Amino acid sequence: MKKMLLLFGTASLLTTFACKKSPKPGQYAYCHLTVRYDDSVVFSSREQGDTVRMPMKDPQKMDNAADGTIKPLNEAILKMRVGDTSNVVQLTDTMKVKPPQLANVKKITYGIKLLDVKSEAQFKAESEAQQNAQKAKQEKISAVLQTMTADSTIMRNRQKAVADSTTALAKDYLAGALNGKIQTTASGLKYIILKEGTGKNVKKGDVAAMQYYGALTTGNRFDDSYSRGQFFPVQVGVGQVIPGWDQGLQLLKEGSIAVLFVPSKLGYGDRAMPGQKKGEVGIPANSELVFYMEVLKRFDYQ
Repeated sequence: MKKMLLLFGTASLLTTFACKKSPKPGQYAYCHLTVRYDDSVVFSSREQGDTVRMPMKDPQKMDNAADGTIKPLNEAILKMRVGDTSNVVQLTDTMKVKPPQLANVKKITYGIKLLDVKSEAQFKAESEAQQNAQKAKQEKISAVLQTMTADSTIMRNRQKAVADSTTALAKDYLAGALNGKIQTTASGLKYIILKEGTGKNVKKGDVAAMQYYGALTTGNRFDDSYSRGQFFPVQVGVGQVIPGWDQGLQLLKEGSIAVLFVPSKLGYGDRAMPGQKKGEVGIPANSELVFYMEVLKRFDYQ
């Protein structure tokens, strides 16, 4: 077992070798992946409870700009063996085209752990099986959710109290009055659990039937489920909602009430979102968001 530092022009690679099989072009590398912009984590497959599956390509035939493949990352993984861990550092000022969202970012660090290597045929068979299972799961979820009812009058009546609470929390947050209560994840998501639920923890793949109130840090509301008189069902951890929700819901138990402070990188990033209805407040680009949320029910379909 040894560590080696390799240079790739625009990137450097620090690898611990474990003496097992290596991926080849045409195969799929199954990895845990962490992405950092400078010192900030913007993605973690471990935190999302997932595995990244990357098609391996011949570096001599790659067109980095055309297919979106990150060439230094592809090259690094081809030099790894199953069980290895690596850090690939890419300097943004060496990129041919630097995306606008990286304007203030000096380096991107990719933390990789190679878990397995599979052929294209194995990957396709596995993907098809997962799609079929997901379809059956969705049909079951829909059937159960249709049996749920909500008292719309009670929900609408709660909207003002929730709005007042969210506005007060946002004000205290900006003033630093919540610093001793806030917990922060590795990705930068901040949260306070206002009421601990008594049910099981929400996990990836579960459906959470919930209520929410969304506001800017100014306290201005941009959306909520209470005023609609309907609960909001979310399948967690599959990209149906913003990353801040996918991560935050997995911190909660059934019956919990919490407030999330979602940084823009886990929200809508540099995209500005218009108001849902005429006259409603929209979400400016690069906004930090505040969500008051209640997990009413969780459904386990694993």
